[in-house]
Amino acid sequence: MFFKTLRSDKFNESGQSVRNLRRAFILFIISLIVGTLGFAQIEDYPLVDALYMAVITISTVGFEEVRPLSQSGQTFSIVYIIFNIGVFAYAISAFTGYIIQGEIFKTVKMLRIEKKIEGLEKHVIVCGHGRYGNEVCTYFSNHNI
Repeated sequence: MFFKTLRSDKFNESGQSVRNLRRAFILFIISLIVGTLGFAQIEDYPLVDALYMAVITISTVGFEEVRPLSQSGQTFSIVYIIFNIGVFAYAISAFTGYIIQGEIFKTVKMLRIEKKIEGLEKHVIVCGHGRYGNEVCTYFSNHNI
């Protein structure tokens, strides 16, 4: 439900902070794929080991490598780490902007409203309560609608 709301910019005035957050998430996934394929290609790791190397490199956990890296693997790791510092900085910036602009509260509010709307059955919405709107409401009230 959260990602459904993130996909839809219809409730955001600018939608920019939501797009930035989405871009950060996509960049993270792309980085993970590039890292996995890079370690698999350069170091001839199986995909699971290559994914493991990508994750420990991104997370800077500092676990040991599956096996010592070649010079090409070390160069790839250096470039990969520097790239991920940029991705991380962008993600933090996007998330901070999302919170500061109040988008997270708007999203939560819209999720609540959507949930209430989904629970409605056999209802009528009268837009405007002027002369005709008043007549319509009186009619509905008299007919238990």
